[in-house]
Amino acid sequence: MCSKLLLLLLLLPQAFWCQNPGQLDTSFDGDGKIYTTFVSSTYINWSCAVATDATRVYLAGYANDGSGTINKLSCIAFNLNGTPDNSFATNGKFQLSWPTTAGAKDIEIQPDGKVLLFGRDNFHLLVVRLNHDGSLDPTWSEDGIAEFDASDTVDNSSRMALQQDGKLIISGETTAVNPEIFVARLDQNGSIDSSFGVGGKYSFTMPHYTGHLRNLVIQSDDKIIIAFDEGIVMNNLSYLLRITADGVLDNSFNTNGYIMNSGLLGYRAMATSPDGAIFAATTHNGNVIIDKFGTDGLQDNGFSATAPFQFESKDIFLKDGRIILVGYTKVRPFASTVTEDYAAIAFNENGSVDTNFGTNGIAWVDMGSQYDTALQGAIQSDGKILITGNYGWNGQFVVCRLIGPALLGTTTFGKNIVGLYPNPTIDHKFNIALGQKYSHVFVSISNTLGQQVEGAGLLRM
Repeated sequence: MCSKLLLLLLLLPQAFWCQNPGQLDTSFDGDGKIYTTFVSSTYINWSCAVATDATRVYLAGYANDGSGTINKLSCIAFNLNGTPDNSFATNGKFQLSWPTTAGAKDIEIQPDGKVLLFGRDNFHLLVVRLNHDGSLDPTWSEDGIAEFDASDTVDNSSRMALQQDGKLIISGETTAVNPEIFVARLDQNGSIDSSFGVGGKYSFTMPHYTGHLRNLVIQSDDKIIIAFDEGIVMNNLSYLLRITADGVLDNSFNTNGYIMNSGLLGYRAMATSPDGAIFAATTHNGNVIIDKFGTDGLQDNGFSATAPFQFESKDIFLKDGRIILVGYTKVRPFASTVTEDYAAIAFNENGSVDTNFGTNGIAWVDMGSQYDTALQGAIQSDGKILITGNYGWNGQFVVCRLIGPALLGTTTFGKNIVGLYPNPTIDHKFNIALGQKYSHVFVSISNTLGQQVEGAGLLRM
């Protein structure tokens, strides 16, 4: 015998049961923001990098030791709710005692939970590895600190990434008379992998001017793509360059191994998809632009992603059918105020702006100063977005967390009653799957006052 079913879709105010995409996540330290210091806010505390795993959020950078003159490589661990994780190092905080002066520029979390910190001291590049409890890992270069040089002059650290086999790719630039962009590889024990490139390193000599390495990604076949530029002196020449897993220029990429563009601010953020596509973000004439390239290095002219914001890009994340761009605004959106704010922009996978995220696709956060310069972002497995960087010139490590873009879904409130999210939602389709045969199914869309939504009608199936 066939049954009858009455299915009601309630349009609930989203604040009733969840936060809107792009809002500060109030489950993170109460208001979505964290401000903390190592010794004293009187001195420098500067967070440069953020990373997350299944249990923690990490910030890395450099902080003064209280002397007022010595800044040390530093790392802080938080629980996912934003409270300090006191099981890490000393009360959740690690500072490197030697070398005397040092700082971290990037952070990576290994699959086994060990923490990698990449930076430099006054003379050398450093990669520090910590155990999950925040202690130095003696299996990494014997004392937990790998120290090396990319040139005979002072070298600057930039980004790093892990290969599938656990080897570590690091990158940066030299300040020699003939400056270079470099990529090097370390073995799993922290030693230079001499089988990579020449003596463990690949170098690209800048043809005109000192270069700045902006980003690095590793593709699924372990080929490495770096984004760098030569600055405004040379009309903003920007490059995307690919090297093979062996550390050699990959001439199958755009026929000569690299893509060069002029007149752009430079590709500052980059991501690669499982099928090898490359997404690179830049700014031109006051617009944010994401270009897409095939695995062969040729631009996909059928893809267009642009948004009318003055924005400095730092990271791109591909998550749940969205392209999420993290960075900071140069001018506050929808205003003329010259103010730098942490920000994220969400695009759909076809390049259109996800207008369900933030305000018309952009979410920005005033961290409290006129110049809040974001330096790096991270994304959690649940899609929540982390952003860290400078807090003006104030002496604090800072991070904020935003609710990520939402997928269309339902939440059950009671028998035969479901809620639809994100709410409000536009341009979405959904299917109702019934587990048995019904003779009649009635679908009515109503608001929380019990009023049928105008134009929704009553569907009989």
